[in-house]
Amino acid sequence: MVESKLEILLNKTLLDNFSKEELLSGFNSPIGTFSSKIKLCHALGFITDKEAREANLIRKIRNEFAHKLDDITFSNSPIRDYCLQLQANTPGDIKHEKRFRFLFVNSVALLSVALWHRPELVNKHKKIEAREWEMEL
Repeated sequence: MVESKLEILLNKTLLDNFSKEELLSGFNSPIGTFSSKIKLCHALGFITDKEAREANLIRKIRNEFAHKLDDITFSNSPIRDYCLQLQANTPGDIKHEKRFRFLFVNSVALLSVALWHRPELVNKHKKIEAREWEMEL
């Protein structure tokens, strides 16, 4: 969900030209990974430091599940450690109750909600537009 929201943000914000398509999709696209989407959105100021850190932790947790073939749970290290680093607001004392899966789901949901209308907000404040330059080809 979070990666999808970041891709939508970039897709709706970048100029609609052939470079955008090549950057976002296709073989070896430079912005084709979750990590690169986080970095670009952060570098452009589309997401905050806290949102970038949260997205990176979500990415790391997702990757642990995607790349481990053994019996893996949210209680396994390093997943539980990543979950404990998540900063999204949680009800009660969830971190001390060791409800690591809840911490992850909560973080994904809250970050997705925070990013839901971000494309419109970014375009309102930082509209990227095609320009004609004084000296151009």
